[in-house]
Amino acid sequence: MATVAMGARLVLRTASGAVTLRALRDVVLADRWSVPVMAPLRALQECDGVVEITTATGLFSAPAHLRTEDGILELAPGSSQVPALLQRRDDVRGRLGLPLRAVAADGAAERALGDTILEGVTIDVSAGGISVDIHPRSAPTPRGSRLYVELTLPGGEIVPAVVGVVQLSDRQLHTRFVDVAPADVERLARLVFRAQREDLEARARLRDEIGT
Repeated sequence: MATVAMGARLVLRTASGAVTLRALRDVVLADRWSVPVMAPLRALQECDGVVEITTATGLFSAPAHLRTEDGILELAPGSSQVPALLQRRDDVRGRLGLPLRAVAADGAAERALGDTILEGVTIDVSAGGISVDIHPRSAPTPRGSRLYVELTLPGGEIVPAVVGVVQLSDRQLHTRFVDVAPADVERLARLVFRAQREDLEARARLRDEIGT
């Protein structure tokens, strides 16, 4: 029985070319298998293809597609006509806490905020936008307005972006990216996938501890 090992390299061959994936845990490729994976952002636009996996028992090949389940990107057997980015909330989204500063970027936001600098921490991040826990001293932000934001990455680098306010509830602000560099989206996506991998590893350790 074929098994894919955590960290193994998988190749998904699609109509537009080959995409390299990395398995985030050990999976037995039997019955209705699914493998949580790390993938480049461009892979999320693909519908499906044929996966090739080198295992201890030889080359495993089967039709497969990328999908998101409970915010986790995974490779599953069969095909799908819907790209992973559109399957759930438009983007792969993960919990990630990044410090944030924001100022008004249009007239609607400026009328509400003036020169106020909003401060907060992201609750979750995706390739399409961010949700933020706003500092309690921050003023309310009108829906539909635009903000200029600066996200601070773990290494201290700054990611600048313009976001549009989608929803505001209590102290939580939900936004979509309006203008952000593709390279910065890639960096954010890598952080999300790393956080997901660490979460999966923590869950696996917990299961092992409970089972012993």
